[in-house]
Amino acid sequence: MPDNPRDQQDAERMVRTETARGGPFVVAAETTLMPMLIADPTLPDIPIVFANAAFTRLSGHAREEILGKSYHLLSGSGTDPEVARAIDLALRAGEAIVRQVRLYRRDGKPLWLLQHVAPVFEEDRIRYHFVSFVDITERKAAEDGLRQLNEELDHRVSVRTGRLDELNRQLAAEVERRTEVEHVLRNTLADKDVLLRDKDNLMKEVNHRVKNTLQMASSFLRIQLDLTHGREPAVQEALHSAVERLDRMAEIHETLYRTQGLQEIEFGGYLRMLCRNLLVSFEPAQSLRVVLDVDADEVFLKPDQAIPLALIANEAMINALKYAFPDGRSGRIAVSFREISYEVLRMSISDDGIGMADERRTGSLGLTLMELLTEQVKGGLTVGSGAGTTIMVSIPA
Repeated sequence: MPDNPRDQQDAERMVRTETARGGPFVVAAETTLMPMLIADPTLPDIPIVFANAAFTRLSGHAREEILGKSYHLLSGSGTDPEVARAIDLALRAGEAIVRQVRLYRRDGKPLWLLQHVAPVFEEDRIRYHFVSFVDITERKAAEDGLRQLNEELDHRVSVRTGRLDELNRQLAAEVERRTEVEHVLRNTLADKDVLLRDKDNLMKEVNHRVKNTLQMASSFLRIQLDLTHGREPAVQEALHSAVERLDRMAEIHETLYRTQGLQEIEFGGYLRMLCRNLLVSFEPAQSLRVVLDVDADEVFLKPDQAIPLALIANEAMINALKYAFPDGRSGRIAVSFREISYEVLRMSISDDGIGMADERRTGSLGLTLMELLTEQVKGGLTVGSGAGTTIMVSIPA
């Protein structure tokens, strides 16, 4: 459109002259691939006075069926009446308007069109309404298909998450059952030597069964991961994270029992080894950028204390290595394990990274696991985040 009213009037006058002469404007309007209409607002019902060939092809109406009709002739049951009202308001204000609207061909086939309606002025009054259309039916169909696909993927993720929840409940029930068996044995065996011997045997059996259970769960999740290969990225990410956690649990459980037996474990030395191995194995480049400082007392713990603490340290270290130092940042991770008194042991893992995002502080799987493990050893967990993140666990000595 011209930039000022005088230029606009000159342009419109030239269009009218060329139309009367059958000049290039008429030829262009008739041969363009864009469907066009011109309506006369000075006549009752604002009839169509011109329709090009592209509009007859789009609508399925012959030209004689179009001329004299309202430019709303393609409206139908699925046409939003608010669009027509918006167009009428814009034209009364002398303004152009563009709207997406659902219209219908002569044979009833629905179309999605981008409809542009603009007033044409002559001597400061509206002389014509110019209407053009762009067919966006295929684009709308693609958008609807994508929306349906997203809904289907959301449903599948929900179903798979439900299956993982059921597996977690089964694992929790198995652990609870093993604990009940241990309690029954402890209460029914009077002889101390027999009790200790049976406890050792029970712990070996529990160790064997827990290891098998973790391996079975990991194998099941790997099968699910293979079944979703190349599809459903959200499900694959959740399954991959679950497999990694189960594998780390099995590795920590097996390492503690294999290296230090079934009695007490020197946890400070094990904690140093665990944290250094995690740093080295995580990413070679990151192990050069992150400084690890482990300060741990020599404290002997029973397996039912050492294993949960090791799993908590593992989760906290992984979170720090994954999220604290993005985009190649350097930083420091400090790990401490202290005997605060004869009654309290305290472990802390802190970093000087970017801090913990709100969505990871509430409801994340890693934080939930740490809370459950802390409850298992009857301890307390605190998470502080600001200029870095600190995770602290205090347990009875």
